Amino acid sequence: EEAQRALNEAKEKAAEAENSYISAVDGAEAALTRLKDAEAAAGITGAELYEQVQNGTLDYADMTDAQKECYKAYLNNEKKQKELVESTAALNEARKAEVIASYENQLALAKESGSYDEFKNSVVEAFEKGELSADEARDLIAKSMSEMSDSAQQTFMEDIPLSLKEGLNPHQYESSGTKIKKWFGNLWEGIKDVF
Repeated sequence: EEAQRALNEAKEKAAEAENSYISAVDGAEAALTRLKDAEAAAGITGAELYEQVQNGTLDYADMTDAQKECYKAYLNNEKKQKELVESTAALNEARKAEVIASYENQLALAKESGSYDEFKNSVVEAFEKGELSADEARDLIAKSMSEMSDSAQQTFMEDIPLSLKEGLNPHQYESSGTKIKKWFGNLWEGIKDVF
């Protein structure tokens, strides 16, 4: 339920990000059109006007009405293009979060059924298609392995591509039993040292 709730939230955020992105595309397109029209009317580019203002050779008060319109259109276009870049990045991030949440949900279902092979295969396939990075795929595989016994982990690892295997951190997928054994082992070593 928790994984499904997280997936639903990720889907909502991705939909919001897509709406923001569409608005940003429209805004950037309109701003660029306005700038081109203003530049044609002023006979100078907005970038040139901006440079003159920045280096102190032209004051806004001394501009003609057409130049003022062009200058304002240039500043507005810069703002809208920046918003488009930001909304594109936000959309990509939201889509990636949705993909990860989807796999987290699949992992929760695999835990419930105790069958991890299908999950592993879908993660490996997504990695090979470029839908998941190596780190993302490793993290998901490690999370699934943390529920298994040591012998089950060895079998599970057999057909994982070498490029994913090599980067796996063994501490990340230690089973609870292994962690408890290590804890007791360290505790016993400490007791022996005291004696």
